[in-house]
Amino acid sequence: MANHGINVVGYWVPNEDPAWKDTFIYIVAHLSREEAKKNWDAVHTDPLFRPYVEAAKPLMDKVGKVFRVDEVYMRPTDFSPMQ
Repeated sequence: MANHGINVVGYWVPNEDPAWKDTFIYIVAHLSREEAKKNWDAVHTDPLFRPYVEAAKPLMDKVGKVFRVDEVYMRPTDFSPMQ
């Protein structure tokens, strides 16, 4: 992902709560919303990235073959140490 300008901040999975056992959270950083679109488009059209997409499908695949992924764009608060 770094080859396409996607800066991975980190990956998380739940520690204990079984209600969240199928949850995988990751945060990536982009310079802007436009850069995010450009970067994601580049990753998803990169043939070298296909194996990672296929490996992630079991984490995302739900009933009816619908991928249930929440995509949320955020910005830091004024008091956040990360600006």
